[in-house]
Amino acid sequence: MSSATNSHPLKYLIRKTGTKQKAHIWLGHDTACRMWSTGGLRRDRYEVRADRGNHEVCHMCKPISERTASPERLQAET
Repeated sequence: MSSATNSHPLKYLIRKTGTKQKAHIWLGHDTACRMWSTGGLRRDRYEVRADRGNHEVCHMCKPISERTASPERLQAET
């Protein structure tokens, strides 16, 4: 699992049910891959969790999780 700074642990947006349960990195208002804000994810089917469990990280969010940056840093880079 990815690490993050102590003051800003990563949170994940995970689909509640279904077979496609990828963990999207949640930045507090959008996912790192921007699927939330662009309408690519149906909002009623997802919930924010502190742990991704055994879910794979979304392939578009994954490069961001590997950088292990805080949400503020991620927002500043975009």
